[in-house]
Parts: sequence; structure tokens; C-alpha cells
Amino acid sequence: MRVARGALGGGHSVGGRGIVVNRTVWWLCLSQACLVTTLSVAVTAFPLISVGLAPHGGIASLPLALLFLVATLVLFPAARVVAIHGRRPLFIASATCGALGCLLGAGAVHLHQYGLFLLAAALLGIFIGIGQAYRFAAMEVVAPSQQGQAISLTLAGGIFAAILGPNLARTTRDMGSDPFAVTFLVLAVLALCSIALAWAMRCAPPSAVAPGLARSAPRQLMTQSGARVALGGALVAWTVMTLLMTATPMAMTARGHSFAHTAMTMQWHMLAMFLPSLVSGRGVHQFGAVPLLATGALVGLAGLAVSQLGASVLVFQVGLVLVGIAWNFMYVASTALLSASHQTQDKVAAQGLNDALSMGCVTIAAFSSSPLLVAFGWVGSNLLMALPLVAVLVASAWLWRRNTQMARLEMRAT
Repeated sequence: MRVARGALGGGHSVGGRGIVVNRTVWWLCLSQACLVTTLSVAVTAFPLISVGLAPHGGIASLPLALLFLVATLVLFPAARVVAIHGRRPLFIASATCGALGCLLGAGAVHLHQYGLFLLAAALLGIFIGIGQAYRFAAMEVVAPSQQGQAISLTLAGGIFAAILGPNLARTTRDMGSDPFAVTFLVLAVLALCSIALAWAMRCAPPSAVAPGLARSAPRQLMTQSGARVALGGALVAWTVMTLLMTATPMAMTARGHSFAHTAMTMQWHMLAMFLPSLVSGRGVHQFGAVPLLATGALVGLAGLAVSQLGASVLVFQVGLVLVGIAWNFMYVASTALLSASHQTQDKVAAQGLNDALSMGCVTIAAFSSSPLLVAFGWVGSNLLMALPLVAVLVASAWLWRRNTQMARLEMRAT
């Protein structure tokens, strides 16, 4: 399978000079750090804030649901905007929405206004949703041989966020007269930093990203085998990771583990999600996206197997670390495979569809974790997640065999 040549950012073409000299990729890495820090704090703080602001407990989860819903809905229309105006203006606008959302969040906490808090969640959803395209922007400003490394370097910003996010929430929660008000103000500063970083980026122009608006219907965007496997890998990676991540605090609490142990487990999980980015991009370049996708599925199955060994803190931590590594491998591999499966004019639309469906799965998984945990328990929930991982493993093996056979036929023909 041939990878379509990506556009090189003017003045930042790396060629043989190495990806480390591409400033735009580094700005995207820092933007990813700001984005993931905001998301991690939101996932941690929103439920606690909602309990105090919501009229009754039945709608306490609504702000987080609204954040994910808006992040899902904004992605596919955003792809059409990118095809006309490029990525940079969209990154600036979304980060502006993020800053406004954080300021409104601080105001909602101070004024005890639940409706204002919902508006803040919606604005943050725009920021989170559009930010999913940072990795695609990084791919477009490097040579094709360095796209896997560009994805990994961008996602590596999550390493910083995995350390900063939990500590930021813990340190700033009780500063000031209202819980989490100062936290939102600090997040607003991070969003302003994202605006400055977006201004400094030299993203590929719209004519290079998408010469013409894709006229393909969503179903037609996934007609190629590689695109379908890439989409399936991304959806499974997000679903398994999100469901188990959101279920872990409830499962650990039910088994009598302290909040300190739970927080440490989640922090190790987040580090495992992003730390492999230092090597996974090179894995795409050396071994290919399909083998890396299969490896991620195998690592995920290993994590689910560990969860069957008991209910100690160590078992939870090792299991969640393996699930985090699996997410990284599958996410990086699916991104590279999706990009390789489309011509330039359809690439942006396919990316938007992929991320919209992925965020939709995140929303469903986040709110399915509690019912599944009640119905099947922690062990049963992990066993259920084995089914989609096995499906990805089978699909990867089939695609690898198919591509190998096609390569042999092409060699014989020449």
C-alpha cells in the first residue's frame, strides 16, 4: 500500500534534516499537552462540581456528557471548514472557545449557576473536539517517511499532561473561596497558550490539505479495506480504554482501595497512554501500521488477562498500564493507516468522520461503564472488552495477508 505524499509546511520541510527541527510539530506537541491537561482535569472535576451545582443528582453527569457530545458533533463539520480555510484558523478559534469555556466555568462555580456551567462544558467540547486533529496537522508538515514519528511526537505532549493534570487539580482545588474556581482560571491560561501556539504554527495550506472538497458520502470514505480496518482499530482502542478507565475508580472503591491508590493508578494509566509515543511512531516506520495495530490488540488482551488475577492495587495498576499502552499502539497505527488509505481530496473528510465516530464511542463507553460494572462486575466487564480486541487482531491479520499477496502479484507483474 502506497502512502499518499503529505504536504510539507512552507519553511518547515524537514526532508533529511530530521523531524526534531520542525517547529510546527513541537508547537503541536505543546498544544496537545494543554489539550490533554484540560481534558484530564475536566474528567476529574466535572462530576464533583456537578454534584454541588445540579438541581438533583440525576443530571450530575450531564456536563461531561455534553462536553463529549459537542466534541463529537463538531468534528465532521470542522473537516469541511479545514478544506476551505486550513487548520490554523480552526485551531485558534477552538482554543478561544476553550479559554472562554474555562472562564465561564470559573464564573459558574463562583455564582453557583448550573446553566452557565453547561455552557462552559459545551465550549470546552469544541476545544477538545477540534484538538483531536493536532496529530493530522503534524503529519501534513513532514515528509511521508516521518509521518509516524510526527504522530508520536504530537501525542507525546500527553506525557506532560499526565503529570500536570492530576497535580493541577489536586493543588488548585481548594485555592480561593470556591472549589475548582482557580483550577478553571489556570486552565484558561493554558487555552491562551494554545492560541499563541496556533498563531506560531505554519500548517499546510488548504490547497495542500484538500485540493477540493470531498464529495464522497461518509460510507464511501470507508470503502477501502485499509480504511475500514483503521476505523475499526480506532473505535476499539477508544472504547476499550475509555470504558475501563472510567470503570476503574468505581471498581477500586468497591474493593476498599483508597482514593490515593486510585489516583495513582489513573496517573500510571495516563502515562502509559502517551509515553509509548516516543517509540510507536518509529514502529510504524520500521514495521508498518498493520503489525503495530495487531501488537496493540495483543497488549490489550494481556491487560485484560491481568485483571482476572485478583483485585489488588498492583493488579489494577498493571492491567490499566497495559491497556494504556495498547491504546497508544492502536491509535498511532490507525491514524497512519487511515492517512495511507485515502487520496488527498478525501483525507480531511475521512479524518473528520474517524474522529467523530471515535468521540461518539468515547461518549457511549463513558456512560456504559457503570451499568456494565453493575451487571457483569469488574472481571466480566474486562472479558466483554476482549471480544472487540480479538476482532481487531483478526482484521489486522487478514489485511496484512491481503497486502502481502497483492505485493507479490505486483512484483510478478513487473
